Amino acid sequence: MNQENSQHYHISKPFSVFIPVYNEEDILVANTERLISHLDGYRVVYEIIIGSNGSNDSTPELGRMLSDRHTQVRFFHLKEKGVGDAFKQGMGMARYDAVVSLDMDLSIHLSFVGGPGRECFSQ
Repeated sequence: MNQENSQHYHISKPFSVFIPVYNEEDILVANTERLISHLDGYRVVYEIIIGSNGSNDSTPELGRMLSDRHTQVRFFHLKEKGVGDAFKQGMGMARYDAVVSLDMDLSIHLSFVGGPGRECFSQ
């Protein structure tokens, strides 16, 4: 089943998606836009926080471009590599109580957010 064509479940409250990234220039833009397209189907307020941890390619520039282009995307860049530090900062930035963390390669089936993961967003 195609991730973009997955059944959308009901999510009743706003949520944050945090994605730590390191040198993801090859997939950052396309996968962020793919994720936005999927999440828009839930018709609920959400944000995507992308946290670059030590990226030394064009990831920081692309992340800033995405946050300028899409109001639901927020971006930060840490100079030092460390996913734990990125996670801590991303959680501190989250506007909503419900937070899901994904990898930028979107290796998890996107329907998880609204399927098994929806319990986090529905109470």
